[in-house]
Amino acid sequence: MGKKNEQITVQERPSWIPDDLSEKELDMCNSLFDSYLFITPDKKGRECTCSACRKTYRVDKVARTREPGDMEILYAGLGYEIKCRECGCTVKVRWAKISHRPIWSDHRVVFVRQLSRDEVRLDCYWLAKGYSQGTFDLPPRWGKESSYVLTPGKAVQYTRAYRWYCKSQDDNDSDNWNKRAEDKPVLEPFSGSSYRILDKHLLSGTFLHYHGLKEWNGVKGYHSEWNTVKYLAMRAMYPALEVLLKAGYREIVEGFVNHDRSYYRRFDLQATTPTDILKENRHELAALRSLGSDQELAMMRHCKKKRVDGWQLSDIAALAECKVYLRSALTFCEEKKTTPRELARYLRRQHERRMEHYREAMSTNGCLARHGGGIEPKIVDVWHELNDFHQMYLQEAGVPPREIYPKDVEAAHDALMNERDARLK
Repeated sequence: MGKKNEQITVQERPSWIPDDLSEKELDMCNSLFDSYLFITPDKKGRECTCSACRKTYRVDKVARTREPGDMEILYAGLGYEIKCRECGCTVKVRWAKISHRPIWSDHRVVFVRQLSRDEVRLDCYWLAKGYSQGTFDLPPRWGKESSYVLTPGKAVQYTRAYRWYCKSQDDNDSDNWNKRAEDKPVLEPFSGSSYRILDKHLLSGTFLHYHGLKEWNGVKGYHSEWNTVKYLAMRAMYPALEVLLKAGYREIVEGFVNHDRSYYRRFDLQATTPTDILKENRHELAALRSLGSDQELAMMRHCKKKRVDGWQLSDIAALAECKVYLRSALTFCEEKKTTPRELARYLRRQHERRMEHYREAMSTNGCLARHGGGIEPKIVDVWHELNDFHQMYLQEAGVPPREIYPKDVEAAHDALMNERDARLK
């Protein structure tokens, strides 16, 4: 019946998982979309339909009594942002009978169903809303993509080709919905889509009370709500992910959730502390935490080269402090059969030698010092010259150089450049 898909059991959704959304939930979904006030003007006033509260009302030019905001509605132009008289929501004015660029948007949302303390269901929906004549006051169309049933140590995804649910234009009964099935592929919630959990407070009364969603979605510059559904499913199976997330190893958790890396098998996901989970001492874990967005890369190379070449996380962190592009630098170390610490020491020695020449030039040349000096050498420039030297040597001689680290990389690089220029002339 079921099959394994990235450690989550996938099954066809049974009939006992309902598709219906309540009127309150539809209002929550509707509030996610941009709000508009569609106006139909005539000689006597304006007829208005608000997409936020889905109410229609009329504002006359001549009236005995005025509601707050009536004058603002009467004189608002296309694109104005005003307040709806009925709900007070800030809306953007659009003409109802004048053609303009189509307004359409979509969202992906998740509703939490608390079945019991040890059982939670996540219902994943796709919402779409467009506006045309006669549909300004309708709620969004929605389709149910899949459901997750989470229990401690287990996550089951129920999925199937979903149905569209949309209200008919001539149907005034809010409980009567037209249902039609469409042959469309199921959009997996863990395929990189952005889902928004609308009622995450319901998780507080379940075994997912300490879920870590704040740390998962709260990183600056990171796509909010990215793969949140799959994270919660993996969190239900492996509580150790929350420990790592709150300890600052977000990239490790992200890699575990989004990718199937072989080195994750060495982790002890039943442990309760980062040192026991990752099987590293505190010094190595502090170095891993300092790597930031390169945590997953460092851990992957560390697990691959530790037994054979003795690569340590602290060595990779020392190389990262040189401000080099870490992925290419580690690839260089693998190809040349050296270690990150040796490369970092070499780069620092060469940089310090250049800094001595720079300081000497600044002290002897007063004119240069008064005008701000020349360009201060950077350690990343040493790395670029070393890498360029190896690539050019391989192109010219057909074999790599005997010395991985030249005594003076700048002189070796310039000599190789001069030889190549002379040969090309």
